[in-house]
This record gives sequence, C-alpha cells and structure tokens, in this order.
Amino acid sequence: MRILYFAHDLNDTAIARRVRMLHMGGAEVKLIGFHRGLIPAPEIEGVVPVVLGRTYDDRLRQRAIQVVRRTLDAGRWRKLIRWADVLLARNLEMSVIANAARNWVRTSTPLIYECLDIHRLSAAQGLVPNALREIERFILRRSKALIVSSPSFLDQFFSTLGITLPEVILAENKRVFPQCGERPKALLTPRMAPWRIGWFANLRCTTSFDEMVEMATRHPSLVEFVLRGRPTDEIQARIDQHLPLANMRFEGPYSQPDLGSMYRDCAFTWGIERYAKRAATADWVLGNRLYEGGFYNVPTIALAGTASADWLKSRNTGVLVNSCADFETWLVTLTSQHYAALQASAAAIPTSDLIWTPDDCRAFTRRLNG
Repeated sequence: MRILYFAHDLNDTAIARRVRMLHMGGAEVKLIGFHRGLIPAPEIEGVVPVVLGRTYDDRLRQRAIQVVRRTLDAGRWRKLIRWADVLLARNLEMSVIANAARNWVRTSTPLIYECLDIHRLSAAQGLVPNALREIERFILRRSKALIVSSPSFLDQFFSTLGITLPEVILAENKRVFPQCGERPKALLTPRMAPWRIGWFANLRCTTSFDEMVEMATRHPSLVEFVLRGRPTDEIQARIDQHLPLANMRFEGPYSQPDLGSMYRDCAFTWGIERYAKRAATADWVLGNRLYEGGFYNVPTIALAGTASADWLKSRNTGVLVNSCADFETWLVTLTSQHYAALQASAAAIPTSDLIWTPDDCRAFTRRLNG
C-alpha cells in the first residue's frame, strides 16, 4: 500500500509518529507539506519530504494564502498523486490541497481527512467560521474516511455540521511501541514535597504558565515546575520574562528517547490546556502527554469536564480539578500515602490504552486501504 501524506507541519512530532505507524503497518509512505520553524526536518522516519514552504502558528491569513497558492499549482505533483493508493491529509488546510491535487490529475485516488485538532474559528460564529465549516463539509463529502484522535471531536463538532459523515476512524495519540520499549514497572517509591510537575510537548496555555509562576512564587518549598517542548511565541515571551525561577525552569526541546528520564523525574504530568484563545476546542483534545505520562505511571492533572478528565475518570485515575487554584489548594494537603495511591492508579491503566502495537498499526493501515 502506497500512501502520500500531506503534512501541515513537517517539524511536528505527531507527523513522525504517524509515519512510523504507517511503516509498521506495512505501508510505503511519501511526504509533502509545510513546515513551522526556521527550517524543515530534512527527513522524517527515513522519508525525505517535498517542502511546500513555511507557515506560522496563529496566522490564519498567511496560511490561507499559502493554501490558495498550493491549490493553484498542485498539478506539479502528478507523479506523486499517480504513485499513491491513498492520499492522507492532516488537518483541513492540507485536505484542501490534497483534493485540489487529485482534481488536477483527474484521479479517483481516495482522500482520507485526518483531524487531530480543531481550530477555534471553526467552532465560532461569524462569516469566517461559517466559511470554514462550509469548506469542512465540502472536504468531508469528498473523503473516503475521517480520522479523529478524540471522540469529543465527533460529539462536539462534526455531528453538528448536518451532513452524513464518511467512515470514522478513532486513532488516539498513543505512543508507538517499538521506540518506547517495555513499559516500566511502577516502583511506588515514597515521594514528598517539593512535588515536581512536568509540562511537556506543545506549550500553548498562557493561563497555565501564569498560574505556574504564581504558584511557584507562593510555594517555593512545595512545588517545582519543569517545562520542555515547543512553546508558542506567547509562551516563549513569558519564559524570557519570568524564567528561570529557583523552582521553575524551561529546559528546551526534546526527542523521543528523552521521554523516559523526563517523566521518571516527575511526580505529576500537567494536562491542563485551557488557553484563552480556544478554550472550548482545547477541552475536546486528548493530548500526547496523557498517554506518555500514563506509560511512565505518572498521575495526570486535568480540568474536570474536559475530554482528558473523562478519559482519566473512566480509568479511575488522575487528579481532576475545577481550576488551577483548586489544584493548588489540593496540593498543599497532599501526603506521601495519598500520592502512592495515585501513582498506583496510573500504573493500573492498561498498557493497551497507551500504546500502538505492531498489530494495531497493521489493523489501522488495513482500514485506510478499505
């Protein structure tokens, strides 16, 4: 099976994870897409990508212009389109380009729309949001399947579009087995304050950052925050302004082999993503850190009423709070015995809920092939 993958950001680790899954599932993969950051990754899981140009976070107009440009010259990729058995497109903008490329070549190669994030404007009101939803309907009617990473995307958004959806494939943001190795055993060693909390991956929640700074300042002997990953421009500006503190620091980007040491050093995973610009759609996401923290038996902190909280609650684990202030109040009273019970509940999450095995990847690829 040959898959041409249209990537929204060639530097996103989620793209590499999906390519790894497809390879494990027996597919041959080629990549085409934009990049965010100064330079694109030269290769992803052994695949050298076709680079379409640079786009930017939170600059919808610039990205829209790039999409229009690439739809107009999509005929240049005839050989790639004809080579593929399936066109897999990550996010709405890449689905538009993939559909245009298919039309230029006049082929019936099936299009699969992969939606792992919903832009805040898509769920808002107004002329631009209405136009985005019309484009969404247009693409869905022309797609063979829709991949989502959270059931909430269906319940809260896609079911409201008023159309018959294509086949839906749920593909949660689990880890991919070969690169992570065996799940470590929970040692359940006694822990006590200061409680080290890790906030990893894409750092976008300005509310979380501001609350962390205040909490770290108020409780220097109670809590310690460690940040690693890719901050947005807004978070980077706050990092430059406030950090490092004695008990809060940013340690830069990381790669997959770093995950074990990162999580083993932490008592909790910060899973709150309530950044103000898109609070509603952020509540629907099941982020990478939910599965990564669980794999390393680290309890996750989540906001009650979100998809992450529901996922944790269904597995009888996690620290579910109504606000950052509630978490601070709770943390002051935390004992070593209570923490040991929390860690045991994280270790009890079935490993199958946290990783993609080779068999899972083969089943996923078969579904893409119909």
